[in-house]
Amino acid sequence: MLLRSLITKAWRTLMEEVEQTAKHIKCNAEFLELLCQDKLTQLYQDKRKARKTYQEEHSRIATKFNH
Repeated sequence: MLLRSLITKAWRTLMEEVEQTAKHIKCNAEFLELLCQDKLTQLYQDKRKARKTYQEEHSRIATKFNH
């Protein structure tokens, strides 16, 4: 009976630790997801801004060249 109790206690402890580890992994994964989304959004905005600047500069130079 004592052995069964020790095994049950050890199994319960193991399952609790696995559950805690899973929660930490999920929390970290969600954090990384948000971080990556923010970085990708920033990169997309920077790309749009750079494209707009390039187009404006190209138009300015083309207009200057045509005159």
